[in-house]
Amino acid sequence: MNAIVPIVLRIFSYTLPALVVLWVAAATLGRAATLKALLGDKCRPVRWSALAGVNLLRVVALLAAVLAFVGSSILIGRLFRGEQELLGAAILLGLGVNLLILSLWSLLNWFLSLAPIFVMRDGASAFPAFAASLDLFRERSGPYMGAAIGLGIVRLILITLVSFLSLIPLGLIGNSSLGAVIAVGVIIALIYYALTDVVQIWRIAAYTSLAIYEPEISVPVLPVPPLPVEPQTPVELPPLPSSPEPESPL
Repeated sequence: MNAIVPIVLRIFSYTLPALVVLWVAAATLGRAATLKALLGDKCRPVRWSALAGVNLLRVVALLAAVLAFVGSSILIGRLFRGEQELLGAAILLGLGVNLLILSLWSLLNWFLSLAPIFVMRDGASAFPAFAASLDLFRERSGPYMGAAIGLGIVRLILITLVSFLSLIPLGLIGNSSLGAVIAVGVIIALIYYALTDVVQIWRIAAYTSLAIYEPEISVPVLPVPPLPVEPQTPVELPPLPSSPEPESPL
């Protein structure tokens, strides 16, 4: 085991830069094509360096989260070394720290994944686009969280459905050939990845619509001034004719 670990780490160090370059290139091209279709005439000329910079920041955030995850686990293990009675506390502390790291990475990756919208809409560079992604949350927090919760529920339903479907190849073990089991597993995986991409595009479309939404300008209703009233001269009526006095009978 000790002889295999250095070999694995050496191979990983050789292949990691190539994997990062390939992923950044694929993510940059794919996001540019998707946002061009979604933004339409609001799309500016593509700033490839800014798009690649945002995706590179996502890779850096992921690697930092992995290093923090491994480093915290090693540190907690050394702090509680030889303390068998504190094993439960060490496990709880490690889970809490790792959950915090995972939450921070997920939050940072969320805003970075929406930053290309502002690169394509405004022609912003990587860091201003990330700041604009944060501003979108502050300015339209209600619709923002509504879209996040709705798409999160869709994603949860998808994961639950695929989890049940993954039991199918397990049930085929022993009753079918190995090739059939692998084929069913690959088909289920492809269906899951395809539906995940659909949900991802749906998410990008939802937040793109929030970013390009222009509220209607309300026109203030001014009070109508009263019309001037011309003074009217009083009309003089002619005097009434006086009636004759009745004659006295005497």
